[in-house]
Amino acid sequence: MAVVILRNKNLHTGVHFYLFSLSVSDILLLIFGLPQEIIYLWQKYPYMFIESFCIFQIIVAETCSNASILTIMVLSVEH
Repeated sequence: MAVVILRNKNLHTGVHFYLFSLSVSDILLLIFGLPQEIIYLWQKYPYMFIESFCIFQIIVAETCSNASILTIMVLSVEH
């Protein structure tokens, strides 16, 4: 999506950049959050990751969720 936005000058609008930001935050949430959740569903005990990885995953998940919420809010306020 970024390549399409960068190459096409007609897509250099705020709405398209907001949608790109939203897609990036959702992809990051999937990349960093989904593998640990799937492993946790398969094997609950013993927890195979260290505590710092768990804290890192929570921080990334919360940051991506907040970025998604704020992007949707700004997009709706702008229009």
